[in-house]
This record gives sequence, structure tokens and C-alpha cells, in this order.
Amino acid sequence: MGTSETSCKVCEYGVDRLDWTQSNVAIAREIGCVESTVRLHKMRGCGAERQLKSEWQAQGKGGEIIVLQSFKVKDDKDASVPEWPVIDRPSPRKIKRKITAAPLVRKWKTAIAGADTQIGFRRFEDGTMDPFHDDQAMSLFNALVEAENPDKTLLCGDILDLPEQGKFAQEAAFANTMQASLDRTYEWLADIRSKTTGTIDLIEGNHDRRLQNFVEMNAKAAFGLRVAGWPESWPVMSLPNLLRLDELDITYQDSYPNAVVWVNNVLRAEHGTKVNSSGSTAQKYLAETPHISRLFGHTHRQEIVQRTTWDRMGKIRTQAINPGCLCRVDGAVPSVHGSVGVTGRPSTVYEDWQQGAAIIRYTDDQFFTELVQFDDGVALYQGRELVA
Repeated sequence: MGTSETSCKVCEYGVDRLDWTQSNVAIAREIGCVESTVRLHKMRGCGAERQLKSEWQAQGKGGEIIVLQSFKVKDDKDASVPEWPVIDRPSPRKIKRKITAAPLVRKWKTAIAGADTQIGFRRFEDGTMDPFHDDQAMSLFNALVEAENPDKTLLCGDILDLPEQGKFAQEAAFANTMQASLDRTYEWLADIRSKTTGTIDLIEGNHDRRLQNFVEMNAKAAFGLRVAGWPESWPVMSLPNLLRLDELDITYQDSYPNAVVWVNNVLRAEHGTKVNSSGSTAQKYLAETPHISRLFGHTHRQEIVQRTTWDRMGKIRTQAINPGCLCRVDGAVPSVHGSVGVTGRPSTVYEDWQQGAAIIRYTDDQFFTELVQFDDGVALYQGRELVA
């Protein structure tokens, strides 16, 4: 091939000194030459290579050297460099496997929403008090608040039932229960406040509105009266005053049905006005405002429906969310389907209602929703069982 065996740097180094199980790169590095010199040595089949082949055959390794690509030696000064490289496998490399879990995203804020506690009582002839609200569900809600310490706690209306101030049929057992209802509500709100440093908003619902309507209809002269010398205070006969909300640092959003809280730029919390008895109320809200996401109560049914549409600015992803109720679902709450017998006690009937809460993770313009279901005083939250 126009080149003597003694001119081969591999041969000059000594075949016996080399470990031929190494890659061409490793052999070249040991000799102090370029990798192409080792490839050329093998392709020439010079004396050293013939010796290697004999050794492989003696060891039962076959010894055939397969040429994958022909080559042409340059006729210039460096005859050991092929005109183009011979095809060879890539040099081996140690692969360090390192899997790093995504860090917990810190940019998200948290809001927890509940609705429709319907706090109220029936007082039976023997003096016992039968609640409309579900103490176990309320306790589970507070446990979530304690676990999350959310930036916002949203109570989406009908915190009280106020049946004595309603326009529907009055049961004898409703009499003289308002004070007990106010006391229980204050106790529950105070417990929520003790579990979070974030804001708490109580959004007025249609049942909460009953007190103002009652005063306007039956005692107009008392409407708006405030404690003497305290003009900036809430009216005496108002829920913010009677529940001592200012002392609890709880904001009351009044003027139902227009009482709202914006969780962020795209999600609005309210009590709501719509009810679809035979289908999804959330669908009705999405049809009404496809560009705004809404968190609502009123129907006592836990649901979440999503919709994606678009305008000239791009995608619009919206949700309508009901966290579920915190009242009893066994017929205790006065309702269309409920009834009482001649003893004044409610009959058992299971409403199509679901208890629970909603957890919202949000930034200014984005949010994600998790619904937590309550059932008979039990909830599963982030792999843990909460029992009231």
C-alpha cells in the first residue's frame, strides 16, 4: 500500500503492549497518536494486525475484521491519515442518571371556599334543638383551613338560614331560635379566624338577606339605626353587627345578588341566583358568561364544569364551580322537598345535595380547582383521611 510496516506508529509502539479490547480512541491516547492512525493500522492488515488476528483466532474469537467503508490514503506528507474517516462506533461514555423532581411551585396563592351552612334550628316541645347545619361538615371545612392557612377564605352565602324572617310557611319549631343561630355562627366564624391569617369574606346570600328584608317590611323605623355616637358602625339589626364581624376581621359583602369577591382577575365568587333542578347549574353560568369564571353556591350541589372558547386575543378557558354545601342533606333544612309531621319533626328525605369545599390555587390571571368531598363526617384530602 506504499507504506512499510515499520512506519506504522502502532507497530513501532508494540502490539503486545496494547489492550486491543479498548476503543480506537483509548489505544490512540495510549500511543500518543491520532485515532485515524489506529484505524489505518487495522485496515492495512500489517504484521502487527496479522499477529492480533492470529491471537483472536487462537482464543476462539473469530478474528475477522470487517471493513465498513473503503478509504484512500493521501499521497501527501502524512500518508497515515485517510482521505475520509472510517466509520466506527462512537466512543463509550459514562451516563450519569440524575432525575430531579420539579420543585414545589411557590408562585401560587390559595383560596378555600365553602357555602350554604344554613345555620339554624328547630326547637322541639321538649326543649331540644335540632340543627339545619351539619356540625361535622363545618368541622371538616375548618380542618382544611387549618391545613392550608389560605390567602383567602370565601364563604359563598347562606351562612344562616333565618327561617323566622322568611316569607315561606312558618313552623312552630322555628320560634325563638335566632339567638341560638347567631351564637353558633359566631362560634364557627371565630374558629375559622383562629386557623388562618388570610382574609375572610362572607358573601351575602338570599337567606342572609332575609334579615334586612324583614326589617324593611316590618319595622321601617328601625332600618339603618346605629349605636349612638358611632355613625360609621354597621346598623344594629344587620348581620355584620350581630355577628361581630369587625372584631373577627371578617369582611361582609352585602347587597345580594350583587355581592361578589374577585379571587383574581378572571374568577368571581358570589352566592348565585340560578338553579337547574334537572341538570347542571354550572352549565347555565358558563352559557351566560363564557368569558368569566364563577364560584357560586345556592344549589347545594358540588360540581365543576369547564369551557374553552376564544376571541381575537386567543384562548379563553373558564370554569363554573360549586364547592357544595355545609348543611344537612337528610331533610332537616326547610326546602321544597322537606316536610314535617304533626309532632313538628322533619321527615327523613335525602336531597340531591353534596357536601364539600373547593380549594383554588391561583395567580393574577390563572387558577386551578380541587374539589374536596365530605360524606358523613369524612373527607380525603391530599392522601389523608380527615374525620370530624
